[in-house]
Formats: sequence, structure tokens, C-alpha cells
Amino acid sequence: RGWPQTAKCRGTVADVAGFEKETRWWLRSWWLSNISDSDHGRPVLWPDASKVESARTVYIVESWVNVPHSVSRTVHVYTDAPAVRLWRNGKVVASASAPARLGTVTFEDVRFEAGNLTAEALSAADAHGQRLATYTALTPGPAASLRLSLDAP
Repeated sequence: RGWPQTAKCRGTVADVAGFEKETRWWLRSWWLSNISDSDHGRPVLWPDASKVESARTVYIVESWVNVPHSVSRTVHVYTDAPAVRLWRNGKVVASASAPARLGTVTFEDVRFEAGNLTAEALSAADAHGQRLATYTALTPGPAASLRLSLDAP
């Protein structure tokens, strides 16, 4: 296709520049995290992976920006946890049990409000579920400045 490649190749975990894509998080929630640590078929991660990444996966797929002509959004969360709680600006919006081994929870009609949207992976769908991991998407603000530099001799 030539350079730069502008296509987003489906089924890959990173683009040509190495930036992670949504597929990475879905594969991790659906496949890697559902394989027992003692299973010999589990892929071997680098030795310090447990220090860098959470043992559980939770990822909000959509960006948290206003959709023109709409007051609500559908929010998809990739997770391997038994349940997910969705927070908007510090207030609980919804909770849902995650379907076993599918890795995706969908929240319909989430009202948009600028700020932050946080998905919280829980150990159980009831009130006693322990927090396992969180992921937050922020509404971007206006650009404060632009800084350019030249990386050439």
C-alpha cells in the first residue's frame, strides 16, 4: 500500500507505528486472561509483565466525546472480570455481569457528560464485589499549546 499506511488492519494488535488497537484488549480479555496460570497452553509473558499490567483486563473501547445530535452513547467494555461497574464523573451509571468467556460488556444509553468515564472490573456482580482493575476515558479539552521540534541533524 505504500507509506504511510492509513488502513487499520483488522485482527492485528498494533498498527504499523506500534500503537495498540482495540483488538489487543479484546483478545487479552477473551483469550489470555481466561486461561489458567497453571495451564501449559498459556502464552509465556516476559518476567516483569505482572508488575506492568494488571492481572485483570478492563478497557473502554470508545472515546469519551460528545456525539453530535445525541445525548446518550453506547459504551463497550472489554473485560475478563465477572462484573463491571460504570462510573461517570464519580457517580455510578450502571453495573452488569460479564458473559463468561466472551470478554465484552455493553452499556446502552449512557448519557454523555464531559469529564471522565471509568469502568471498574469487579470480582462479583453483587454489592460485595471487590475492585480488580479500572480504566478511565477522559473528555479531551481544548489544546493549550502546540510544540514542534525537528529531529534531524
